[in-house]
Amino acid sequence: MKDFFKKLFSFTNRVRVVIFNLIFWIIIGVGLYALFSGSTPTEKGNILDIDFYGYVVDSPETEDLMTILKAGGEVRASSTILRDVLRALELAIDDEKIKYITLDLDSSDGMGYGAIEEIGSLIDKFKATGRKVFAYSSFYNQSKYLLASYADSVIMDPMGDISIDGISVYRNYLKDALDKLGVSVNVFRSGKYKSYVEPYISNSMSKEVKEQNLLWINSIWDDVKYRLVKNRPFDIGVLEEFTTNRVGLINLYNNSYHRMILDKGFVDGESSFDEFFYDDFNLYSGDSYLEENIFYNYLDYIRDNTPILEGNNIGVITIEGAISESDNSSGSVSAYEIVELINSADFDDSLLGVIIRINSGGGGVFASELIRRAVVTLAETKPVVISMGDVCASGGYWIASAGDYIFADSSTITGSIGVFGLTYSGEGLLNKYFDVHNDGVSTTPYFQGDLTKNMSPEMINLNQVLVDDTYNEFVSLVAISRGLKVENIKANIAGGRVWSGAQAKELNLVDQLGGLLEAKKYLENRISIEDSNLVYLDSSASMLDQVLTSLLKKANVQFDIKIPNAIESLTIFERINDPKNIYAMW
Repeated sequence: MKDFFKKLFSFTNRVRVVIFNLIFWIIIGVGLYALFSGSTPTEKGNILDIDFYGYVVDSPETEDLMTILKAGGEVRASSTILRDVLRALELAIDDEKIKYITLDLDSSDGMGYGAIEEIGSLIDKFKATGRKVFAYSSFYNQSKYLLASYADSVIMDPMGDISIDGISVYRNYLKDALDKLGVSVNVFRSGKYKSYVEPYISNSMSKEVKEQNLLWINSIWDDVKYRLVKNRPFDIGVLEEFTTNRVGLINLYNNSYHRMILDKGFVDGESSFDEFFYDDFNLYSGDSYLEENIFYNYLDYIRDNTPILEGNNIGVITIEGAISESDNSSGSVSAYEIVELINSADFDDSLLGVIIRINSGGGGVFASELIRRAVVTLAETKPVVISMGDVCASGGYWIASAGDYIFADSSTITGSIGVFGLTYSGEGLLNKYFDVHNDGVSTTPYFQGDLTKNMSPEMINLNQVLVDDTYNEFVSLVAISRGLKVENIKANIAGGRVWSGAQAKELNLVDQLGGLLEAKKYLENRISIEDSNLVYLDSSASMLDQVLTSLLKKANVQFDIKIPNAIESLTIFERINDPKNIYAMW
């Protein structure tokens, strides 16, 4: 037996050495590749091509190392980074060598309305110099078409389609299903408009939440329609007909959809992707064929035209995704990592100010509070401005309340000042279907409950008290930071209500409408400088972390199962895992 364990130990030790040697040589290989593989020289052109891919986001995702290695170092990002698009447009406005801009939306999944506002405002500035912008996509969903409307010409594939279908809010409601399964759900919330938990305790959307949702989606929808009519050659009547009676509008053109959209001005021309980018561009631009008309990818353009940063630096820290204490997986943000970035900005004398960019619907209250405290400390030594992205609600707004000055786009989803807690138990399910019964004793009546045992009535009452207390704390933070009365906030603003950025400005939840670049200009004026460099402070995993994460992903790929949306919404609490089970989420 002794020899057996000795051989087993020797074998496992050899396996361990092989694994760590493998990791070591992977790291060395990647380092050598980065050292010796120089960038391929790009052909500079006069047509800035902004190639949108995936969804437009605020912060870059860490690329999977195995994917990079497999692709030989050349791998396309899974999304488009908003700040890269804004930077390219900023540079092009003052660069006379850039004659045209093309918005290639063919591989785009779409973008938030706040991002569209910020990109669109720069497109307008470029067009004001007398130069032209062209947009192309085989198919246009609503957000892609809204961005395309800022272009001088909108081009679509002859077999393409345009979807302008309005804004809607629908959810799956689970009460009957959970009752049939014997799953009990305990919900604790403050504010009758706090709708996140409604699907677990109801079979339909409440009257109050329907009214509130219509209030903010109509505000954003009115803004969308205003911008479409402002940007395109059709009037509001045509747009209303297109969105409410499209079939009738098509019938006027003998059921020819494409004749209708061309005649009414929804598109300016139809070409396939290859025809537009390789054959017809000069035709659409009005130029005769010019050899120097060369497409210049916007990422290459930024790289070739970005100077070395020297002084006048403004830091930008991005908070994007569900807010948790430590989880930084896709779709989440770690409070500890953000606090570390904020602390590093506090001690960085080269930063004259900091912009906290928030694109989050909230998360755990404790995690949000950790970040808010760090922002408060930072604001004692440096001016701190909040820039809201597509959404800055609940825990996102909890953090925003700490800023000196708050910017929001007119279509930013914000507010949702309210909190909730949620627990669920499968005691009834185990009893009903598996004849499993739970029984025992406890020294106190405060039994927390778990998947096999219902929460005690005393604990239910205690949780509601704690949620109410946290809600009052939330309201007090907003009242102090915004100079509002608690009674007014509770009666007219909070309670979980959601607002558009334009509505939030009227309610004094934000100071000014504008995006990231407006926040930058505000800070420049405040610290009395004419121009500044935006320095993005991003958390980055170590090379070893990337290797281990990649290996684990490969090892678990066969067990990757897609979870139905309704169940997936339950698992988010496992990831965020607030220690008091109290959440500020929109």
